[in-house]
Amino acid sequence: MNLKANFNEMKKATTVKELLSILDYNILINCAFFILVAIISTPFIALFTGYYSFLTNYILFFGFLGCGVTLLSFFVGRFSFRLKNIEYFKLNIVPVFLFMMLIWSIFACIFSTNPEISFYGSSYREEGLLMYFAYCGFFGCGYIAAKGNKLHILFNLLSTVAFILAVFMIINSPVLNFKFHTEQIHSVFYQKNHAGYYFCLATILSTVEILRLNLNTKKDKIKFFLRLILVGFLLYGNILTNSTGSFLAIIFGGCALIFASALFNRKILKHCIFIFITFIFVTIISIFTGKSPLLDVLQVFIDFGTIIKDTRSEEALQAGTTRWLLWLHAIDFIKEKPVFGFGPDNLEEPYLAVGLTDTRPHNEFLQHAAALGIPAAIFYLISVVTFTVTYFKKKIDNPIVIGLVCTVGTYVFSSLFGNSMFYTTPFFFMIFGMATSVIKKDCVEFINFSGKTNTEKELNL
Repeated sequence: MNLKANFNEMKKATTVKELLSILDYNILINCAFFILVAIISTPFIALFTGYYSFLTNYILFFGFLGCGVTLLSFFVGRFSFRLKNIEYFKLNIVPVFLFMMLIWSIFACIFSTNPEISFYGSSYREEGLLMYFAYCGFFGCGYIAAKGNKLHILFNLLSTVAFILAVFMIINSPVLNFKFHTEQIHSVFYQKNHAGYYFCLATILSTVEILRLNLNTKKDKIKFFLRLILVGFLLYGNILTNSTGSFLAIIFGGCALIFASALFNRKILKHCIFIFITFIFVTIISIFTGKSPLLDVLQVFIDFGTIIKDTRSEEALQAGTTRWLLWLHAIDFIKEKPVFGFGPDNLEEPYLAVGLTDTRPHNEFLQHAAALGIPAAIFYLISVVTFTVTYFKKKIDNPIVIGLVCTVGTYVFSSLFGNSMFYTTPFFFMIFGMATSVIKKDCVEFINFSGKTNTEKELNL
């Protein structure tokens, strides 16, 4: 049905239910797609504006638009099919638990020790309840956009923006850095670890387009070589940030690609091995440029051994650049306020009270438990575990699905040592939404880039 015909049909509707049941779902898919294009473009826009209030409001605006599109999609699905609530819950366990986490965040904000900060967010992280709703919109848009045939455009756009940032970091010209609001160690972001979160996502996601290439054709062999170079640039961009946690996450993601391909689709195992060889090659090159992360990785294992020997020793408390100390205090904060926590983006005060200037524990699971309460952290954990178990139960061999799932796993791994941030976390929830959508059904024929028409059942459930 074309747009004009659909609009004429909608004009005849007499109830909201009729209106939504007539609405062409492809309109929602296109809206979600354009919202994600706008968000993926934010680091590129930041080259010209920096991350100031304009881009914060820009992210919130498109996040709220995403919430609207998600809400419409929900009602269209519910009105189109007469599913019992329990059936709907089983089909949508991951988004349902994430939504429960969002609802719990509202109460955490209400009972926060500083409701204003918890609602709007701090001046630095901008990650209050308003931003949580924006995250919901980005997850929903990723979930909806995955039902269309334009995912490859989103993948390529994100890879291109990340490549541009990496090139600026490698050039490291003082003139260009000043003009384009960038620095070698953290690019356009506020801090090196934030740049690391972004590049670890972008690096693994950029492999998705590699996995779907047919190495038996000359054209695809050329594309394969060029895309390996792209992956190398993104990995080197990550190495330049000196963010050890995100570098480890990329290695984890590379291993996950090999493991998943060996388990479910050996046709792409060769692709994954070449990707991993590229990782090793770039890491070796970094040694000769004085930017090698290998010593920092070794220090992680040394710190781990120190913690095992004595969890409260002076050396252990300094482990992981004081992350272990932050984690121990986070556990104390969770014990102090186990139900609703201290409120969204409101951990600076309790950390200051124990003599620390950090505002987060550098572990997103502990962060959610301390800021939102144990129930919210459990909801999030259930969504991640359910997502992972569902994928392994369905044994989906589609290369696009494998790449998306490994990208989600990469970020989750990095989040064990990192924090959420208003300009990087949207990318995770967008990709998490996509991956959740594509593994939802055993049949994944709708993941194609040939323009094949999806069935209504695939679109609306």
